[in-house]
This record gives sequence, structure tokens and C-alpha cells, in this order.
Amino acid sequence: MIYKKEDVWKLSLFLVAQLYNRNSALLILFNDIFVSLTMAICVYLLMRQKLIPSMFAFAASSTIKAGALSYLPGFLLLITFVQGLPMVPLFVLILVGTHYLVAMPFLATNATGYFA
Repeated sequence: MIYKKEDVWKLSLFLVAQLYNRNSALLILFNDIFVSLTMAICVYLLMRQKLIPSMFAFAASSTIKAGALSYLPGFLLLITFVQGLPMVPLFVLILVGTHYLVAMPFLATNATGYFA
């Protein structure tokens, strides 16, 4: 998948406009803007065909808010179509590893409360 430079600018402008329109809800849903930002970075990296950094951006987005996991089936399909099926386990490893690294401080202090 090769994208023209104009496509990248159109997508970037669209995402900035979406972030600007969400400013009114920023006080209520403060983490949605960060999820949108990390997902925008993920899409940008996918357009640049940088798969591993886009996987980390997706994992970061899903650690901020679980709603980002609704993009998981499409992301897995895209990875499968672009790089093939062997990349899917690597992505799952990155996703689970990122979640584990974020959860480690909480697991060290109160593991039973984390899983309750």
C-alpha cells in the first residue's frame, strides 16, 4: 500500500480537526483525546509502513482506554494482509507485554485488588 503525500496531509488535517472538535468534551472525557492522538499516530505509522512502531502505538492507545481495542480486528486484518500471518503473534506479544509492563507497579502493591 503506497499512499501519496496528499493523502497523508488530508488524514492529518482530518485528525487534527477531530481533536479540535473534541475540546468541549475534554473536561469530561479527558483520556479520549490521548486515545485519539495515539490512534492517529498508529494510523500515520501504518501509512508510512512502519509496522512495529505502529504496533506499539496501538498498544499504548489500548492501555489508555479499552475502547481502542474495538479497532483490534481491523488492525489484525491489516497486519495479516500487509505482512502475513506470522506477524500476528508478534503483535499479540507486544500488546500483552505492554499491558503487563503498565500493570506491574499495580500488581506489586495490590495484586488481589487489581484482579477483583
